[in-house]
Amino acid sequence: MKSGNKDRMLDWFKYAHLPDTLREASPPFGELAEMICDSIEPGPERTVALRKLLEAKDAAVRAKLKPGGRDREISTSTGAMRLPKTRCAEPGCKRLVASLRCD
Repeated sequence: MKSGNKDRMLDWFKYAHLPDTLREASPPFGELAEMICDSIEPGPERTVALRKLLEAKDAAVRAKLKPGGRDREISTSTGAMRLPKTRCAEPGCKRLVASLRCD
């Protein structure tokens, strides 16, 4: 990233360390972060804009990692772990699910 108006938050938009399948989701967010830093003066609102963009980038990377968010198991260093069953977060729903919503 080559921003003339460097912001320390730009470091969070780097993606070279990610595997190829996850890396492809990141470049547009990094490019937009650079554009924001180049066109908006530093200040609290620019920081908020970058923070929210970072949140969106992280969500996009997670979506590539677990499409649909439907994985019922997560990998750990000691193997796969089953997600615990919990009540659905939808109002009035009483189903037990392995995620927060039973869609």
